Amino acid sequence: MSRWGGQIQSRIARGAPRGAGKGTAVVTIRISAAGALVGANIARSSGNAQIDRLALQAVQSAGPFAPAPDALGPGPFSFSVPIESR
Repeated sequence: MSRWGGQIQSRIARGAPRGAGKGTAVVTIRISAAGALVGANIARSSGNAQIDRLALQAVQSAGPFAPAPDALGPGPFSFSVPIESR
């Protein structure tokens, strides 16, 4: 799961907010076994509403993701992903 999770985090990081100030929002995401985004919400705010909103947008635009390895089962799977504004 760590390899698959790393791939997901890498895709999301490419869309990290830019120019919205400094801060890190932690987003909890749920992904189906097929790689579809099931849900996303702010688990810990950056303290900046714009960064939080852009972090959620980064997650939404990063999908769909690679399917989960079969060994993980049917899912969905939850991850907490820190998204740092650059």
